[in-house]
Amino acid sequence: MIRVLDYIFLLRPSLMVPSWTFLLLGYYHATGKLIHLSTAFWWAFFIMTLLMGGTYILNQIVDRESDRINRKLFLISEGYIAVRSAYIYMCVLWVAAMGLSLWRFTRYGYLFIIGIIMGVTYSLPPFKFKARPFIDIIWNAIGYGYVNFLIGWMTGNPITIRATVIAIPYVLLVAGVFVNTTILDIEGDKRVGELTTGVYLGANRAAKLALVLMVLTVVISYILRVWIALGVAVFALPFYISAGLRGRREDYFLSVRLSAPIPSIIMSIFYPIFIPIWVLMFFSMRWYYKKRFDLIYPKLIG
Repeated sequence: MIRVLDYIFLLRPSLMVPSWTFLLLGYYHATGKLIHLSTAFWWAFFIMTLLMGGTYILNQIVDRESDRINRKLFLISEGYIAVRSAYIYMCVLWVAAMGLSLWRFTRYGYLFIIGIIMGVTYSLPPFKFKARPFIDIIWNAIGYGYVNFLIGWMTGNPITIRATVIAIPYVLLVAGVFVNTTILDIEGDKRVGELTTGVYLGANRAAKLALVLMVLTVVISYILRVWIALGVAVFALPFYISAGLRGRREDYFLSVRLSAPIPSIIMSIFYPIFIPIWVLMFFSMRWYYKKRFDLIYPKLIG
């Protein structure tokens, strides 16, 4: 049983939450509906889960040596799952995702293919955009804030220019949050030779860039009347001001930890069916990581 669970948790379900959240945001802005989710949405939800699962597997394959050094993500780095098996699993997930997307969403299947291409170029040399300053921001911001958003949108209504306009504040929001995550990883990234935005700029300048992006999110959200993005950015802004001005690690940590979950919380209120999904995911991960590695993960604090 535990071996089967290894392959489930290799998909890193906690990292699925942002993808699912931006699908929900896209659907909400396209339809204005609360509680109800279309059949098309659930198909996109399933396909995106396959797609992102394959992307996270590739990331762990590529980073297995640094994960071994940093003592994290043990399944591939510590040999619980062989690299060859992981590659096969990744390919099966991506083939299934592409096949289902082209079958179910003939008109917009290209969006899922773009998602796979972005996942490959983000992790795999010679591109490895996750280790290229500023491109790492752009890839995350476009992937979550735009591509995922559009996929959610098309499950409710055809994509129009309005979808792109409304996505702009979310792209900026993701960018701002992501910059501060690179600050938290500076030491580990330096050890393995990865030149992220945080490493390139240094913590102080990177935090100021994140603050500028969050201020832009507030301004653009207000101009475009994208109230959810505005609310999240206004809530997050004091933490980004503290991080940008004081430059303490705890401020960087709080800016990410307190702002990143807010869109998911809002979407859970709008679509309550996701509350039991989040709860089940949290406690199943707690049980699995304690049972498998004697770790308490995920943590709400610390």
